[in-house]
Amino acid sequence: MNVLGTASTTDGSTAARFSDTLTVDIAEADLEKWKLTPLHYEKQFKIAPGEYNFTVVFSAGGESFGKLEQPLMVDAYQAGQFAISGLALGKEIRKTRDQSASLFDDRTPLVTSGIELVPTGSTAFGKGDRTYCYFEVYKTAEADLPTVIMRILDPKTGNALWDGGNAKLELPSNGKTTVPVGLTMATTELPPGSYELEITASSGANSVKRTANFEIK
Repeated sequence: MNVLGTASTTDGSTAARFSDTLTVDIAEADLEKWKLTPLHYEKQFKIAPGEYNFTVVFSAGGESFGKLEQPLMVDAYQAGQFAISGLALGKEIRKTRDQSASLFDDRTPLVTSGIELVPTGSTAFGKGDRTYCYFEVYKTAEADLPTVIMRILDPKTGNALWDGGNAKLELPSNGKTTVPVGLTMATTELPPGSYELEITASSGANSVKRTANFEIK
């Protein structure tokens, strides 16, 4: 399968692009079962902060092709500023592989406390699915230990449907000021509908917030 990704600026010019080829080797006896499982694909690429339109086109040859398109916002980051990354959602976690192998990967795995989150390509989850989120808190060298609050909101009213309370983060033992965080989302009892995940990180007088919309089907 051939994959082409393009990030375009608001004036239509190309800011970044990548192309890739996936080879899937499936035994004929397993083909029908394989078709029932989504094919997971990840690609990391570099791009400057800004607002873009991101398009992915994929083709398996002939006239068989697909196209996905969505806005892409990359925030600017200033070293030494208290901040929080975007939120990555998923429903699969696994123990990390040998860290030496990641040196040869074309992506940075989302790892915290020896567990890696596999980000999902969709923000729609099945009722009863265990769901997870990953993000990073960037603290200043002088700031206190950060705390985070996870809430699930009704996106129409802003009312909190679930509040996870305060959780104090532990700093990495390597002395870095980037704190990777992985949390379990309390979604297993939610009825079908649209929701908003809200993460607030605080440290002293500093407070930053990120949100991500998701759906339970």
